[in-house]
Formats: sequence, structure tokens, C-alpha cells
Amino acid sequence: MLIPTKRMGRSNLVVRLVKGLKWRIGRFLSDRVPDRVVFARSFERTFGRPLNLKNPRTFNEKLFWLMLYYRTPVVTHLADKYEVRSYVAERVGSRRTFQRHSF
Repeated sequence: MLIPTKRMGRSNLVVRLVKGLKWRIGRFLSDRVPDRVVFARSFERTFGRPLNLKNPRTFNEKLFWLMLYYRTPVVTHLADKYEVRSYVAERVGSRRTFQRHSF
């Protein structure tokens, strides 16, 4: 719970509480709404036009199509930079993998 201070006026506190509540409601609803609807709303909000998943023509529409429909287990492994090393070593040999550098 936010406690108002002298620097933070009441109106600023209310605005922050409303924003937090709006964010929580959005997260709650996005977990229960199908991915297709969430992606379509996000695309339209960003680009100002509806998402065409039936016949994607632009690069962004094709990326959204891939995020929605191309869900294979190998994509999960290739997205992880540590697991991709074992995948590459298995496919083309360990000589082709790069050395890891830790900072």
C-alpha cells in the first residue's frame, strides 16, 4: 500500500493507484484471453491497422504469425543461448561452437 508523503500529493497517489490497478486487470485478462486476440490488439495499437493473419504480407505480420502458429519444441531450445550450444554441437560437431566468455 502506498502511503502519501508531503512530496506526493493526493492526486498523484490516486493516479499511481489507478495505473497499478489498470495494469493488474490487464494482466489478469490477458492470461484468460486467447493469444490471437492479444496479438491482434497489440498489433493494432502499435501499427494503427488490423493484423492480417490469414494472408500476412508485411514482415511484422509474418512475425506475429510465427509467434502464434509456429510452436515447436526446437524453437524453445534455440532461443536459449546455453541450450543452443548443445544443439549445434549435436548437429554439426563441437568444433563449430564458439567459446563462452563470462564477464
